[in-house]
Amino acid sequence: MQSSSPITTYNDLEAVFNRSCISGEINQSLLELKYLKHLDLSINCFEGKVIPKFMGSFKNLRYLNLSTSGFGGKLPHELGNLSTLGYLDLNNFREIWVNTSDDISHYSIIVLTYDLHVDRLDWLSRLSSLQYLDMTWVNLSTAADWVLSINMLPSILNLHLSYCQLPNISTSLPHVNLTSLSTLDLSRNRLGPQIPTWVFNNSRLVSLDLHYNSFEYPIPVALGNLCNLQTLNLQDNHFNGEINIFKESFKGCIKSIMEDLNLGRNGLSGHLPDWLGQFINLKSLSLSYNSLSGPIPPSLGRLSSLRELYLSENSLFGPIPHSLGRLCSLRGLYLYGNSLSGPIPPSLERLSSLRILSNSFRLSSIFFSGPIPPSLGRLSSLRKLFLYDNSLSGPIPPSLGRLSSLSTLSLYSNKLNGSIPSRKP
Repeated sequence: MQSSSPITTYNDLEAVFNRSCISGEINQSLLELKYLKHLDLSINCFEGKVIPKFMGSFKNLRYLNLSTSGFGGKLPHELGNLSTLGYLDLNNFREIWVNTSDDISHYSIIVLTYDLHVDRLDWLSRLSSLQYLDMTWVNLSTAADWVLSINMLPSILNLHLSYCQLPNISTSLPHVNLTSLSTLDLSRNRLGPQIPTWVFNNSRLVSLDLHYNSFEYPIPVALGNLCNLQTLNLQDNHFNGEINIFKESFKGCIKSIMEDLNLGRNGLSGHLPDWLGQFINLKSLSLSYNSLSGPIPPSLGRLSSLRELYLSENSLFGPIPHSLGRLCSLRGLYLYGNSLSGPIPPSLERLSSLRILSNSFRLSSIFFSGPIPPSLGRLSSLRKLFLYDNSLSGPIPPSLGRLSSLSTLSLYSNKLNGSIPSRKP
């Protein structure tokens, strides 16, 4: 949501949102639009009103978006009459944000979520043309038939069932019809401990989000054969033990196509393995908040496409390898909360893409020693630099004055001397 007038406080944002809302009853006169194909009532304020049953009477409707509109009550089974529907968005929760004029800060508003729920989902099976379905934050806890109903959608490409309180999941299906599925989001449903095998029977999957589900090892080896999978989110599960438990699952073609891999908050232990360097197209790697130890392997320097590297809050030790300086596309480097030591390698001067709008360069509380390399003054895109709580010594290099985009510089709790350099044009 964008606003034409300046927004300076959270109250301003809330006022703008409330002014833009449609509320009240949905009039049945809408049915006079006999040839309606596209209906979008998203981001409104219906304050818990039930979706009217006559919504299922638009025989030509192909697109229906009722997301973030404050609907409540039971979903009408009549929606199953929309046999030509290709897109159905019932997402019951979303954070709306607005950029402020400085293009750095933003405000957000959490839209009130009403109790939108179902008693069963068999009516879904009649939507034979459906390609996109989002039921995020719709309560499906009583829909024991949800897997079988979803499996009756042969055309489905994108399926989002996050925060749905899904009941126990079938670990296998006698026949899998979801052969076209490219995006599957089952996150935040506590479906564990076993990942259902049918999830890995679809070779067309591009994005798979299973975070916060209490899943445990083992990961099916079939994961490695998902040759189109670009995004895999397994954060906040219970894959405890050596990180090498993933080695067999990542042996196949998956390692040459993966772009976003998130294994954070899983209790993984052991040393970072060299085989992580085989994900040649990886753009984001998250291993934060685990129990990983040992040095950062130089093999991570082979990830030439990497933009975000999250290794914070582990037990890593030793120096930062010079090879990280080869990650010329890196925008965010998160290493705090470890026991890394030694000097800051001058090779990091080649990380010219680091900037705060995407992420920040955070090297605080890592026990670095020695001087600040003058070469950091070449990081021309840098907006925030955190080097506090280390053992850095010597003068503050005047080259930091060349960082014309820098808005925050934090150097406290070191052994530095000299003055903060003036900014140079």
